[in-house]
Amino acid sequence: MINVLICGIFSKTGMMLYKMLRDNAGINVVCGVDSLDTLDADCDVPVYKSFDEVKEVVEAVMDFSSPDRIEEVLSFVTENKCVLIEGTVGYTKTQKELIRSYGDKAPIFMSNNLSLGVNLTFRLCAQAAQTLGNYDVEIVETYYRDKVNAPGATTLTLAQYINEALGGDRKIVVGRTSKRKGNEICIHSVRGGNVVGDQEIMFIGEKEVLSIKHQTLNSNVYCEGAIEIINFMKDKPNGFYDLKDYYGF
Repeated sequence: MINVLICGIFSKTGMMLYKMLRDNAGINVVCGVDSLDTLDADCDVPVYKSFDEVKEVVEAVMDFSSPDRIEEVLSFVTENKCVLIEGTVGYTKTQKELIRSYGDKAPIFMSNNLSLGVNLTFRLCAQAAQTLGNYDVEIVETYYRDKVNAPGATTLTLAQYINEALGGDRKIVVGRTSKRKGNEICIHSVRGGNVVGDQEIMFIGEKEVLSIKHQTLNSNVYCEGAIEIINFMKDKPNGFYDLKDYYGF
């Protein structure tokens, strides 16, 4: 049995994960941390405003909160010798480097998308980029109308994987306002309705087009991936881990 704290438990992902874990025999959610007051939430564990209030024995922290909490999260994890599964999006480059550096002090897993299908898409796109070389790359993402960030973190990560596969010298462009340049990976963001999340990646050559598309039909897939990662990380030594370690690519 692994004792888990969910930071950002009142977020959409946090509550979904909590409800799924109530039926999991191997993982026990002992408490949550959240700055929100959600009195009508279906939550039967203590929820604290800050980590200083936590009394329970915690072995793993699942973080789905906000970037401004990261120093508090990292301090708690290292002081209590916990595993950290970091799923918050919107970190700056400096914050990402800080999280990575704490791998010397605790086992830390970081990813902004835990879907198996999405991460297979990363792998397929990297392979396509290496094979097709100088093809133009365009990415179209579609999300629900109220999504805050554009482009989404998953789409940006996808563009970065493709860029790395091409040698790292492509420029990632958000939106198009002028003629295409040959060294670009361009992202187009569509927002509307209640679309959970779609990405279509087009590799466009002079005589053919290869399209790779992933559609998320139910956001439960993220929580299912998170549960797998908790079990993957439970006996890991200190270090920084990501989906390349989990999926082996």
